[in-house]
Amino acid sequence: MQKKIAHSSIFIALTILSIVGAFSFQAFSQSKIEKMTTGDGPKDLPGSRVDDYLKIHSLGLGIGETWLSGDFANYGNDGISWDIYYDYSASHSFDLLVDFHWNKFSNDSGGKETQIGLVPSAKIKFYQFDNFTPFVILGLGFYAPEVSSPTYDSDAKIVLGASYGLGMDLRLSRHFKIGAIYQIHNPFDVSQDGGPDLEGSYSKLLLVGFYSF
Repeated sequence: MQKKIAHSSIFIALTILSIVGAFSFQAFSQSKIEKMTTGDGPKDLPGSRVDDYLKIHSLGLGIGETWLSGDFANYGNDGISWDIYYDYSASHSFDLLVDFHWNKFSNDSGGKETQIGLVPSAKIKFYQFDNFTPFVILGLGFYAPEVSSPTYDSDAKIVLGASYGLGMDLRLSRHFKIGAIYQIHNPFDVSQDGGPDLEGSYSKLLLVGFYSF
């Protein structure tokens, strides 16, 4: 129990550090952004400019399917999951995208697989066509995967991991946008005391809605 409490406390601390880092990132990029030229914005938003969509904070919720692979697939079945996103539009080409997820999966044999991830990523936008924007995601973050069965419990450890994927946004108004994200999460191998390393990855296809402020 103490190990679980300490484990959760570390993740809370990492979440706070990520939020602080996001606002620090905003302050660092602000002077560069203000030097960019302005232009015509989306036609369905009268009076808007391209720069009106810079330095914007957004919170989003993604819901969709998760597919497990590697050791994770031995303890849980694929299923529906959710992610929380924070997005900061730093420039015309790049956003800071932070993904947080905490999901659990199980199977008929009594196995359980838990995913916990806090992953900052660079959201690289190809171009903007009207209100539609495709992008790719490259990230490096913190993961804490765990698996268990009636006879086995893995060690609770936090490891680094890589994330990559692609997606698209469709802005509906100044404050709302929707989209889809396909993202692969690959935590680095988790060493186990007295046993083989825990190896695995998982991919997600999510429908996402954002509120911008």
